[in-house]
Amino acid sequence: MLVIDQLDALSLASGRMPATFDVIIELLREVRAFPEMRVVLACREFDAKNDHRIRALAATEGVGRIQVTGLSDEQVDEAVRSMGLGADRLSDKQRDLLRTPLHLVLLQTVADQPNALSFTTSRQLFDTYWDRKEQDSQQQRPANPPRFATVVGAMAEVMSERQRLVVPESVLDADDLHSDAVVLISQGVLVLDGRRLAFFHEAFFDYAFARRWINRGQSLVEFLHAGEQELFRRGQVRQILVHLRDEEPERYVSEVEAVLSDPAVRFHIKDTVLAFLQALTGPTAAEWQMMARLVARALPFADRLWVTMRTVPWFECLDAEGVIAGWLASRNPADHAHAIEVMLGAASERADRMAELLAPYAGHAADYPAWLSWITRFGNLHKSRALFELVRAAIRRGDYQDIEHALWIAAHGPRHRQVGGLRLCGTAGDRVSGLTWRGGAGELPGRLGPDSRGWPPRPGDHGV
Repeated sequence: MLVIDQLDALSLASGRMPATFDVIIELLREVRAFPEMRVVLACREFDAKNDHRIRALAATEGVGRIQVTGLSDEQVDEAVRSMGLGADRLSDKQRDLLRTPLHLVLLQTVADQPNALSFTTSRQLFDTYWDRKEQDSQQQRPANPPRFATVVGAMAEVMSERQRLVVPESVLDADDLHSDAVVLISQGVLVLDGRRLAFFHEAFFDYAFARRWINRGQSLVEFLHAGEQELFRRGQVRQILVHLRDEEPERYVSEVEAVLSDPAVRFHIKDTVLAFLQALTGPTAAEWQMMARLVARALPFADRLWVTMRTVPWFECLDAEGVIAGWLASRNPADHAHAIEVMLGAASERADRMAELLAPYAGHAADYPAWLSWITRFGNLHKSRALFELVRAAIRRGDYQDIEHALWIAAHGPRHRQVGGLRLCGTAGDRVSGLTWRGGAGELPGRLGPDSRGWPPRPGDHGV
């Protein structure tokens, strides 16, 4: 069996060495000479979908696909207990981090420390790993402590300059760092392959480079302008943002704003920054103010800025700042659209809050029926009594006249809304059979569908 790991490192979508992909293709051609040999290619799902070469490879006849998910709660707990730590002390956030095997490796390195489970981010895991390995290296050679940070920094700088994750031993010649590197190899921080050196994991390179870069006195835009802004830079930019956000929040905001505003920064770098912002679990008021300034500039990718904020954490941030309520109260239709755009990202998880925000406009705002139809399309109507009551009141007012399909989607969408749907259908049936549907009570049941109450509509009716 031939196993080729990290095929995504060669991806056009997010890899660092896309030009090397031809080597893999040539290797696979050679494998055909051995009919009994089986090949396993490991690749991130994102790259398998977004690199046309990998996509074509996966579509080849005889190729099967196996989905590998993150570690389960049971697997994480078992691994943590095997380290002598109490799995019952893990928070949900910590458990999610430890679904990645690399993070378990980092935790295992410091498992004997009393504060081993005090981490809340991957960066903190790397910090404690660094501190522990530096300490262990010094204890291994106390008479002449190895220059841990110097060795790691020298390698990270050369890797960044050459955009390669492997460097020759000779990069350590300048400061006579070879004997120090031997200690780091024995500690598992570095890996020696022939005459070439690498870090134990690609992610540690990004971390080490960012840790060194922070003190350069260079802006992120200057760093990017200094080269061709190849795909290699994306991981570095992500890790730099992690460090800046933790250590220098004000500088972080100005660096992000500068990168997104600079027309000379390539979009794949900007997309990396936007993806970082979208993944934030606790965006701050300062980050929202930055986004507001960027939106006001009418950048070519303004739509992408709004998509970035269509998440539960961003909704909660803007809601706490009173921004959502302010937009809904505005007389500007564009503000209404912005409110709904952000609300959609949390409509499923925060359905009750959606109802609280929309309720003051029921029967008053001209666009209220459209707002409600969008929110209920994505919201958990069957779990939120408050949202359900808004829909029922809207039916009674006739808000769904001519947009019955929106009601059908809200009640019978793909999110298992049977309970709420049944109650809602009874209300809809009452209105159809005896209240004031335009067009006459006699013709509507046949028009809407086969049910005796005129519900549900047939596919094709009203756009359903």
